Order: sequence, then C-alpha cells, then structure tokens
Amino acid sequence: MTVNGHDRTFHIVKCGQVQWTRMIDIGSEFSGAKVVVDENAQPATTQSVRIRNVGGFSGMYSQGGDGNADMSMTGDKFTVSGTANGYQTDKPSEPAAATFKIVVTC
Repeated sequence: MTVNGHDRTFHIVKCGQVQWTRMIDIGSEFSGAKVVVDENAQPATTQSVRIRNVGGFSGMYSQGGDGNADMSMTGDKFTVSGTANGYQTDKPSEPAAATFKIVVTC
C-alpha cells in the first residue's frame, strides 16, 4: 500500500463478501485501510476506501463524493488507486488530500 509516496506493507488482510459486495480490511484499527468493492458492476467498481493513519494520512474516498478511485481485478488480486480526502495526522484540523495505491490479494 502506498499513500502520498509512503510505502507500507501489511501482513494482516481480512476479506469478506456479502452477495456481490467484497469488503477488504487491511492492517489494524490503528493503521490500515478498508476497501469496499461492488463486484456486480461491469466492470467492478470501488464503492469506498477508508485509510487509517498510513503515511501520516487518514481519510477516505466514497463513490459519488470527492476524490476518485480506479480499480482493476485479476482473479482474487485487487489494485485500487486514486485520491482520498481527509487530514494529515500531525495537523488534524487542516483538510488534506492524498494519492493512494492498494494492491491486495484475497
């Protein structure tokens, strides 16, 4: 996972699915991400990405809101990249945007 050019590797990945919605939890409650994917859409789309304290950034992308997310899927490997809005953890009162790229296998 990369946020604003800061690479971070997580060894904890939990994947779940309810009907056509895939939920991917990466890392821990303190640092990581949660990705929600609509696999019923053609092509599959990212519904949301929530980033928690990665590279000094916390924030989210939500479909239909600010930011963007592009996704590709090959088997059980997901690659999601885009822009999220939130804040830098050292300046939580100032809005910030971050670029991100998440590559994960479920």
